[in-house]
Amino acid sequence: MDLKFTSRFWKSLQETLGSKLNLSTAYHPQTDGGYGTLEELLEVIAWAQLGIHDKPVGLLNVDGYYNSLLSFIDKAVEEGFISPSAREIIVSAPTAKKLVKKLEEYVPCHESVASNLSWEMEQFGYSKTYDLSK
Repeated sequence: MDLKFTSRFWKSLQETLGSKLNLSTAYHPQTDGGYGTLEELLEVIAWAQLGIHDKPVGLLNVDGYYNSLLSFIDKAVEEGFISPSAREIIVSAPTAKKLVKKLEEYVPCHESVASNLSWEMEQFGYSKTYDLSK
């Protein structure tokens, strides 16, 4: 882990949010920034593309940390694997202040793959189908 990046990241984010940071010293494999973190990031992006939510996905790109990932995604757009409008789901900025501003200004412009998608909630004890796309 790049401690310099981590330090600037949290300091910038906490200053923007006006909050205080308490870091855990315990090792948590699910939050180590590895494959699981990338999988969760891509899952939330896919949910937006599917219409499960209409929120942007923000990346705080301090010191260009996510440049390679963003280049990979841009290449996928160029090659036709991701639509240009779906690319707009990902919002990035080099500072927390700029990222929060972009997130606040975000307007969904991509077409949902499955608009008005309904999800059955029987596993939670509900028999009614709920429309989560609204």
